[in-house]
Amino acid sequence: MRVFAWLSFLCAVLPVNVVAASLSITDVVEALPSCALTCLTTTLANSTCSPTDKQCICTNVPLNKAIKICVMEECTIKEALSTKNVTSVACNAPVRDKRDLYNWISNSFVVASWIAFLLRIASRFTSDTQLWWDDYVATFVMIVGLPQAIINVRGLTGNGLGKDIWTLSFTSISDMIRWLYAAEILYFAQVNFIKISILFFFLRLFPERKIRLTIWGTIIANLLIFIIIDLLAALQCRPISFYWKRWDGEHSGECLNINALAFSSAGISIVMDIWMLILPLTQLYDLNLHWKKKIGVAAMLSIGIIVTVVSVLRLQSLIVFANTQNPTWDYVQLGYWCTIEICTGIICSSMPAIRLLLVRIFPRIAGTTHNSSNHSKSLGYDPSRRRSSVPKLASRNSFINGRRGSYATNQGITMMKTFDVSSSHRGMGFDKEIEEEDGTELVSRKLTRSEAGTGDAERGLENTQSYESKEDADHLSPPHDQNGSRLSSARSINEGVLMSPRSPGWV
Repeated sequence: MRVFAWLSFLCAVLPVNVVAASLSITDVVEALPSCALTCLTTTLANSTCSPTDKQCICTNVPLNKAIKICVMEECTIKEALSTKNVTSVACNAPVRDKRDLYNWISNSFVVASWIAFLLRIASRFTSDTQLWWDDYVATFVMIVGLPQAIINVRGLTGNGLGKDIWTLSFTSISDMIRWLYAAEILYFAQVNFIKISILFFFLRLFPERKIRLTIWGTIIANLLIFIIIDLLAALQCRPISFYWKRWDGEHSGECLNINALAFSSAGISIVMDIWMLILPLTQLYDLNLHWKKKIGVAAMLSIGIIVTVVSVLRLQSLIVFANTQNPTWDYVQLGYWCTIEICTGIICSSMPAIRLLLVRIFPRIAGTTHNSSNHSKSLGYDPSRRRSSVPKLASRNSFINGRRGSYATNQGITMMKTFDVSSSHRGMGFDKEIEEEDGTELVSRKLTRSEAGTGDAERGLENTQSYESKEDADHLSPPHDQNGSRLSSARSINEGVLMSPRSPGWV
């Protein structure tokens, strides 16, 4: 935005091709500023229109251009706006108003984002997954969004955003721009912290050191971007009040190039969005999942592409922002795209948690549990998972002692249990991967089995095991061969287990 000198260009003093009898010529002459009346008198003397022929004056294109140039040179911005308003009424120009459209878009997306956020929190409280930093940051964004939503309705459209600037009082113009200043600062905070919330969610998923360091670096970069851009936005004018007073050309001060700030921040945001799309997708290649499952995971991780598309659309509206001659009318598109971008970010970041909530309510959404012969790479670091409430009853490094061998477990909560095993029973396959489509993340659990000890198959076996649930404790038994005999060869077995929806991630 320049120092609003372009506002004088608004004074296409007489609209073309609009004729009516709203005001008489006498009324127009009395309402026009003296500078505009002088321009009208001078240009009419050199035209073919009679001073009393309102239809000719309203529709004569060369006359309108001549009057516009004269008003730009001779009148102040306020006088030019008054002239435009009077002549628009005299020629019965249509009254345009987009306030209802702006409010409907803003309120609809704000409500949708709050529904998504509340479902996200409900998913956390109905599972063993604790609230973590991704949820805390999302909560901060929603809190900041409350005054933003009020500003949209009361501060912006309430002071004329969505109407032509010449139809507004001078006080309303200043008030609207002041609220626009506040909304700009809140926008930069929201859009950057939404990205940080998504990055913290990635930390839930990926345990590898390299990717986690990359994610932390991206979080720090987002914080630095937020601090720099928000400070520039808040302090772009000196004095600060010059931001909303400069439009009339009657106040002194200086401002940064707000167009450069707007375009640079939008470009950085789009680049960061693209980087955050690439970041999780690089981890899919190493996952030993069926290609259909990989597509599903990629689709969920790539849901943020919607935010990127919205950011690009908002960038197009900045072109109008940079060249507008009617800010209260042209800023409508920029305003609602900013709201859509923020709300879409909240909705997209909440979708994984919402899916898990729906899976628990409607299990058929995820399909049935099935076995697979493939092992899966670990995909899931669970810093917020609640610890089991079952007390630890034995050592962390425990052994399953049997007739032909012992089985070591090295993680989880352990429990001593004694039971009888018959040699005719078929053992469960320890080298199976169990996939549950309604699960949330893959983790690895290694069971090391070594040959040790002898004994009768009919005697009691002491079993100390690591488990995540009561079902694990009830179903774990020493492995057997195909004939029902216990296997004795020493080997280590990796068992890929897909955790329940109580984990923070998803598959």
